[in-house]
Amino acid sequence: MQVVRTHSLQAVGWEYRRPSLSARRCTCTAVAKSQSEERANAVDRATVAIRLVAAAASASLFLVAGPVSAVSGGGGLGNDFDFKDESGKDYSGAQFYKVNFRQTNFTNANLSRANMFGSFAKGAIFKGADMTGADIESVDFQQADLSNAILTEAETAGAQFRNLASITGSDWTDVNLRKDQRKYLCSIADGVNPITGNATKETLLCP
Repeated sequence: MQVVRTHSLQAVGWEYRRPSLSARRCTCTAVAKSQSEERANAVDRATVAIRLVAAAASASLFLVAGPVSAVSGGGGLGNDFDFKDESGKDYSGAQFYKVNFRQTNFTNANLSRANMFGSFAKGAIFKGADMTGADIESVDFQQADLSNAILTEAETAGAQFRNLASITGSDWTDVNLRKDQRKYLCSIADGVNPITGNATKETLLCP
């Protein structure tokens, strides 16, 4: 007779219990939640990466193009204002670097704090223009009309004032001028500025 031995799990201290349905559901839910969170994190990382790339592209375009108000010489956008009528326009703080202003009409224009360094303004008209604090260093103003212009605190180092059409009524308060510049300007100075009420000769500290 063949004897078949059987082993009881309980006899050796083992007990097998099949996971309940609720436990299996909890496990599946936890796994699904973990996978969902991982996918969400991946989407967030991709979104951040796209935004960083877009920001970098935008910054590079700004560096290449520069501010919209910037206008420069040497072939830059809008570097030639020759013979144009810009009267009454607002160019406060504009960057006009080595720009051509031959006979440009800036009558009553706002050029306060504008950078006009090295520009060529032969025969230009600045009648009544507000040039307060403007950088007009090395600008050639030959034959220009500065009558009634306000040049308070303007930077004039290297500026060429030659054969000016007029400076009647212009205001030069707190402008640092070379002796030769002041001497020439005083020789043609007269009038009172209609806006500030200051006499041109007094603002130039003429003797």
